[in-house]
Amino acid sequence: MESAQRIGALGGLIIGGILVPLTFIANVETVRSWCFWACWMPFAYILGAVITMFTAKLGLYDDVRRGPRWWQIFPNVPARPRRFLIVSGVVVIGASILLILPWSSPLWLEIVLELAICVAGAFGLIGTWHLLFGARGIFRRSS
Repeated sequence: MESAQRIGALGGLIIGGILVPLTFIANVETVRSWCFWACWMPFAYILGAVITMFTAKLGLYDDVRRGPRWWQIFPNVPARPRRFLIVSGVVVIGASILLILPWSSPLWLEIVLELAICVAGAFGLIGTWHLLFGARGIFRRSS
């Protein structure tokens, strides 16, 4: 579980750090094209394998099988920051999809969606801080 969280955090930070500036440098149409994704997917797969090689910890099969049998999202984050992360993820993804859709929406709806993204982003930053650097965070110091 801890290895998967580290892999996901590092992979997401690296891929997001590459894609966000690329979206502004290139066009949004370039990022939406199938040629871009045909080149990007093998790169992301290889990058994931390299990150896994450096961050994953091996576990014995029996120890892994004895672990929790249910799926938990962000189990190392306290309850309130976990809710912040989940709500901000849902709001940002939902509002972004509504803003990207091609039909024209009224100006007030776009302003409300952008404000919702800003507020959810602030809550997401609080949750991300606890996820990465909190008491049980992914990048905490080993004692």
